[in-house]
Amino acid sequence: MGVVYRARDEQLGRQVAIKTIQGDRANDRDFLNRFRREAIAISRIEHPHIVRLFEFVEPAGDQPPYMVMELLTGQDLASVIRKSGPLDIVRAVTRTLEASVAIGECHRYGYLHRDVKPNNIFLHVYNQVETAKVLDFGAVKQDEARSRQDQDTAELTRKGMLLGTPYYMPPEQID
Repeated sequence: MGVVYRARDEQLGRQVAIKTIQGDRANDRDFLNRFRREAIAISRIEHPHIVRLFEFVEPAGDQPPYMVMELLTGQDLASVIRKSGPLDIVRAVTRTLEASVAIGECHRYGYLHRDVKPNNIFLHVYNQVETAKVLDFGAVKQDEARSRQDQDTAELTRKGMLLGTPYYMPPEQID
């Protein structure tokens, strides 16, 4: 759905990640609204275990919107497991707790991530210290009370609509 590029912010002299929309999705109004909602959710939930959003840009004309985000170094959990097998118990518990605290922070702000899976947990390494970062808020949903205040969000997450990865969805989401 989206694609992420490594880029250099020339003005600030730093490496960043640019997330944009792939192909024909850039013309899909619902997808564009979901992409915008993802940026809003990330910007509202500042937490050390959630990827940081620096800027959301909606260029004029035919150019798709994009997010400027912190550039993470390391690999997503799915790649690490595929390459090296299961994590040792201390590493697994520590990274799981970090991701869980981040998801808890989402809930505190009234958001349900809906796509927590190994591909969306990034094992970020900074100064030789590894931490978990939660990524991809494209399937995020606001709780009922908050979504009533935001009609666009309510429409994008209406009953009967499935967003996320089926194998990782909680049973109550598939009703």
